[in-house]
Amino acid sequence: MARYFNLVMQGGRNEVEAEQMAECFRNIVLHFDSGLTMRCRCWIEQDLQGFWWTACTPLGASYGGCIDSDKHLLTDEKQHEELRNLLYRNLHDAPPFRCAIAGWETQDMIFSGENPPYRSFTFADFDIVCDELWNELQRPIEYSFFKTGYVVKTTLPQL
Repeated sequence: MARYFNLVMQGGRNEVEAEQMAECFRNIVLHFDSGLTMRCRCWIEQDLQGFWWTACTPLGASYGGCIDSDKHLLTDEKQHEELRNLLYRNLHDAPPFRCAIAGWETQDMIFSGENPPYRSFTFADFDIVCDELWNELQRPIEYSFFKTGYVVKTTLPQL
């Protein structure tokens, strides 16, 4: 069975901004403590509500029938957690976005055609959200400062 590890970010309604986000991640090299390096394959897609999403798949993180399955480089969940942290670290220099999450099969909740309007997103779903969305959802205390204009879950869920 294939398993995909992705970072997905919801932008606004501007396709150019989504492409800028994808380009930001296409140009990075992720450096692990072990010396391993990875690059990302990125794409954009518009959801049914008209929002643009950017998805990034680190090459070597997914396995079992995936495009990069013959190059599966990560051996345990600790390395996948390090990968998630590396991806999130790169969001500090990324173009504006509304919310983001990295993990297994995250592309499914975005591109399945069953995603709810953005006001229905729950904080159980996204690790990083913009202040606007955080305020709309009554500023839950489970979040702390990530960067100007954004908050992150204080404790990230296990992968």
